[in-house]
Amino acid sequence: MKGLQLAQVDAERSALDQERLTKIRDAVSEFAGDLADLDDRPPTKAHLTTDAEASSAVDSVAENSAHETLPIVSKQDLPPEWLGEHPVLCMAGRGLIDEAAAIMLAQLSTAHGLAARVERADALSTANVFRLETTGVAIVCLVYLDSSGPAHMRYSVRRLRRKLPKAIIILGCWVKDIDPTALEVLRDMKADLVAASLGEAVKLCIEAAGVKDHSHAASKQEKSTIAAA
Repeated sequence: MKGLQLAQVDAERSALDQERLTKIRDAVSEFAGDLADLDDRPPTKAHLTTDAEASSAVDSVAENSAHETLPIVSKQDLPPEWLGEHPVLCMAGRGLIDEAAAIMLAQLSTAHGLAARVERADALSTANVFRLETTGVAIVCLVYLDSSGPAHMRYSVRRLRRKLPKAIIILGCWVKDIDPTALEVLRDMKADLVAASLGEAVKLCIEAAGVKDHSHAASKQEKSTIAAA
């Protein structure tokens, strides 16, 4: 996630062209696919990176991860409206970096028992919104790594509300070094919930599913490789 945040900063200063942005999105998609085939294991210190910048990023994530353990939700604990093929819909806000973050969220949500799929940023355009598949969707996570477009966020939330009037809408804005006052502004975008991090988004999805008693759900660590990305 820290890598994507830095990429977003580069994109905003026009340091990344469309081809490079596409490669970043595709690399994250491949990475998430690889993680889906792996079992979670406690991190070890046997093969730590020697790269100073990478080590700093990993240490920062470890120190600041407020949601480092989240339950794995069992399908039997879910209400009927959450039993569709993909009850969680992760939508990119504006561009390819947002789509990459949405892919990471979908992978992590699925790993915790809430199957998710991803839609691109143009899915809410006038030409495409009527084709948006919403069958079985209980919650929508709208993901931005850029907080400079509140009007765009408000517009997207409004369109989602019209398309999915019964679904819960989470607005995720994971901007590098976001100002706390900016989070208050996000709460005025008419979304049901606001998530300030990847882990918080998954936590909110689990809570929205009504999984209150975690005694039947195995506790697990978030994928350490995602944090280090």
